Amino acid sequence: MNVQAVEDQAAKAMAERFFWIGPTIDGAAKVSGLLPAGHAAVVRGVLDGLSNPKGKKTVTFQTDPAQDPADARTRGQKAADHLRDVFSSAARSAEMPDMGGDHPTVWISTTAAELQSGSGLAFYAGSPEPVPVSEAVQAACAGGIQTVIFGKDGDVLNLGLEVRGFTKRQRRAIALRDGGTCIIPGCQVPAQWCEVHHVTPYQDGGPTDVCNGVLGCWFHHHEIETGPWHLRMTHGTPEVRYAAAGKVLDWRPAGNGTAARLRAQAPPGE
Repeated sequence: MNVQAVEDQAAKAMAERFFWIGPTIDGAAKVSGLLPAGHAAVVRGVLDGLSNPKGKKTVTFQTDPAQDPADARTRGQKAADHLRDVFSSAARSAEMPDMGGDHPTVWISTTAAELQSGSGLAFYAGSPEPVPVSEAVQAACAGGIQTVIFGKDGDVLNLGLEVRGFTKRQRRAIALRDGGTCIIPGCQVPAQWCEVHHVTPYQDGGPTDVCNGVLGCWFHHHEIETGPWHLRMTHGTPEVRYAAAGKVLDWRPAGNGTAARLRAQAPPGE
């Protein structure tokens, strides 16, 4: 193919490029699009890097096949989760432009009783279809909550102050303590694309503090909330436990950051 043909092909691809997310139907939204080669290379490079992190110098944690359960997600499921993580990270970025005075925010509504019990329904703004309230519980754990109380006719009776999520400084301290990736053994999602999980749930009185926060990608944050992964803090550092399908792995220290190195250097018995 000659140079002119390549240039014509690239121009055609640029003119025809599009990306589209359809309405939510039956709990899912269809995604379609057509990306020029350069656009596709950027997106594919990020998703491939997360799905196949071998040799990636920024990731130092290596899973132990004898200890760690295999990730049962398909390649397509991982790509979908990683795409969500990348956009979530972009929404938190200080470089993201404001939209009407606020950073891009996902709105999800439910009742206080359902949020407290963890049972019931929630709704994403702009979608008429309900989702399990567990999605609102996870969102409340990872970020801020703002209480809006409506009257019976839909009028706003009270607009409460926002309850802040973990700050950027806290996120950096947690990442330094635990390492550069999701806290779950074997997961390679970088810290900057992770959510911060309250080990003791916020609604149960858990503080939004470094000693009660760990980094988890969206998928494993969900698995912590619903099982099979469990977390606890021991002397200020996190430990993980796996229990599912008859396989139980006892509590063990998690992460490969500063806390892990200090534990390794400590004299026996300390």
